[in-house]
Order: sequence, then structure tokens, then C-alpha cells
Amino acid sequence: MGGMRHLANLAEWMPSGGYLARMGRFPSGAEGDELAWSDELIQVVTVYGLLLTIGFGVALWFAFWLPRQTTSWQRGVKAIYRRPWRVSDAGGILLLLFSLFFFAWAVLTLMIRFGPDPTDTDEGVRRMVIGQSLALHGSILVIVVLWSIRSKLSWTRAMGAAQMGWLKGAGTGVLAYLSALPLLFLGAVMYHLFLKAVGYEADIQDAVRLFAELERDWLYFYFIFMAVFLAPLAEEILFRGVLFPAFARPLGWKASMLVTSALFAFMHMHVGSFVPLMILSIVLTLSYVYTRTVWTPIWVHILFNGLNLWAVAHAGIGG
Repeated sequence: MGGMRHLANLAEWMPSGGYLARMGRFPSGAEGDELAWSDELIQVVTVYGLLLTIGFGVALWFAFWLPRQTTSWQRGVKAIYRRPWRVSDAGGILLLLFSLFFFAWAVLTLMIRFGPDPTDTDEGVRRMVIGQSLALHGSILVIVVLWSIRSKLSWTRAMGAAQMGWLKGAGTGVLAYLSALPLLFLGAVMYHLFLKAVGYEADIQDAVRLFAELERDWLYFYFIFMAVFLAPLAEEILFRGVLFPAFARPLGWKASMLVTSALFAFMHMHVGSFVPLMILSIVLTLSYVYTRTVWTPIWVHILFNGLNLWAVAHAGIGG
């Protein structure tokens, strides 16, 4: 399942774990090589340092302001429980997705075993990337849309999209992203130190290396489209839009938030990113509850992936 894992990892890579805890010691080539402090890397560190500083201020403001917004939180929680999704819906959608996932994996395995390995040529890699992205994120969108049509659900009722327009959702998403950065940074560093203490060296995800090594052709820009737009849209619709409210009914919204966040992190199959991704998922869920619309976590997700891909491309991280 390596290829499918790489695609999922790319959509969710962040400068976490080894990068944040060992800034300037990113493996480049052989394990343990020093990464030169190039002008580009300094620019990336400067941008993230500035964002962290701003984010710390935003987080402090939220810490004083949000506890007073009890009515908004209560409305948000009630809206989650009113969503039409049931556990049976979530189970059916997940079953279809897993079936498609293992079908794609079986086809790829058979191709490698009984024919030429599609990853042996550049054209084969290109076709595999396109196929995997459609199989993963494309399938999520198609299945959820068809399930909604089958259940006669409107987008507003299913996802709360009318509670806040996409533009206001974008502004709220920026604030939520900035406020989350200090927590993500601290969580990533602490998690990396824990992994190191137990003897596990956090590595760079293979998908990040693949992206960093791509020529700037159509596949390079397709990767950007997939990671910055397609993945946030598909994954937020699935995890926040469907699974979170469906599991909230029997478990309660807080337990559902933890369960879906663990599933979100596990889906990316990368030990070094598990805790940072779980923290990110909790932030995404809280933004969904407070604003009552899936647009907000979608925008947070877009910012998260977009800035991280910029760091990879600009500083050559992982290449």
C-alpha cells in the first residue's frame, strides 16, 4: 500500500516532528546529512517564525474571548446534533471507500507482480499519481455527493454551508489557522522528542521527497492542486461534514472529535506526523462546531497544506 500511503501523506505534510525539533538538520540524501542554511530556508524559517508570533497573539485573544461566547458554542453543538448523518451513513460511506481503496491496491499489486512495475518509468509514476488521487479524494467527493442525493439532503442541511458564506469562512479560517500554529509547533516538537526518546527517528514522508524532486511540469502543478484544494475539500467533507456528526450522536461531540481526529491522523499512515495531525484535526473540528459550517475547516486546511507545500518547494525540503 506504499503508493496510496504516499499520496495521503503528501496532502497532509507539515513541517513537523524532525523539522521543527531539528531545524537545520533535515536529512538530505543520506540519513543525518546537514541541510545547508540557504537563503530560501532562512526565508521559510522567518515566515513561519512571524506566523507563530502572530498566532500566539491571536491564540491569547481567543483564550480570553471564546470562553465568553457560550451561546455560540451551544448553538454550534446543537447544530452538530441536528445534522442528518447517522452511524449507518458513516459506516456505509467508509465501507465503500475502503472497498475502492483495497481494489486500487489489489490492481496495483497485480500490475507490479505480473507486469512491468508502473513506478519504473516517469510516465508510470505520473499515471499512478493521477489514478491514486482520483481513487482517494475523488471517490470521497463522489460517494458523499451521491449518498446525499440518495438521502435527499441539501448541501446546507448536510454541511451547514449556509451558516456562514465562504468569504467570511475564509476570514475565520485564517484566524483559526494562526491561533493553532503555536499549539501545532509545541505538539510537534514534544512528540518528536518523545519518539526520539523511545528510539524512533522521525523521517520525512516519502511523498514530500517525491514532490520536492518533481520537475515543474503539469504533474508538479497537479500535485499542488490535489494537496491544496482537492484534499482539503474531500477530507473536510468526510471527516468534519459526515463522520464527526454521525459519531456524535451515540458518543457525544467531544468523544466523536477525538475518534474522528484519530482516524484522520491514522489515515495518513505516518508515525512521525500522527500527533501533529491529530492536533490539527481537533482544531479543524472546533472551528466547525463554533462556526457551524464546513467552509471554515476547509479554509484552515487549505492554508495548512498550501503554506507547507510552499515551504517544501521554496526551500527544497525533502529533496
